[in-house]
Amino acid sequence: MSDDYAALITTIILASLLIGSVQSYSLLRRWADSHLGTTEDGMDARTRALESIRRGEAPRPEDLEAIALAAQPVRVLRKTLLPLISSGVWLAVSAALVWVQVKVLLWSGTHEPPTDPQLAKQAFYVASGAVVLLVAEGLLRVMAYGASRILQSIQSLEEATPEERSELLQAIRRYVRKLPDPEGEPSAE
Repeated sequence: MSDDYAALITTIILASLLIGSVQSYSLLRRWADSHLGTTEDGMDARTRALESIRRGEAPRPEDLEAIALAAQPVRVLRKTLLPLISSGVWLAVSAALVWVQVKVLLWSGTHEPPTDPQLAKQAFYVASGAVVLLVAEGLLRVMAYGASRILQSIQSLEEATPEERSELLQAIRRYVRKLPDPEGEPSAE
């Protein structure tokens, strides 16, 4: 460990801590919003279902589903588990970053500190791990978003009957035939 390396690693650690703090907050908030939203939806659905019963009507199926979801902690946890785990990971990484940063500051604060290759390695591994996690999380979020959009598209296509899908494909073929050729040649009709 040298003074220049301590300054460099401190910058990386503090930047990672800043991003980690924001990520932890946003993930915990998303978890709380989802968890509390499910609970509130269940309470609102319960109120509507009771009002329906008082009027002599059957409760709506979507109200019964919301009540059932809110009443089953395992289902609520499954719905909110990913943000909770992600925030836990970020809190653990942030704790490791703080621990290493304190050690680097203690090393820096001593008069003529001896070189400490072990501390340099620890700081390198923790800071590198945090940066890798930042990049991996961004990639995973994009991949998860893309996968969810693809699944939504597939589900919307599955809602169509075979006849509707066939008619849609024929309409697409007719449309594509009318498009101009990108190389300037007229399209074959």
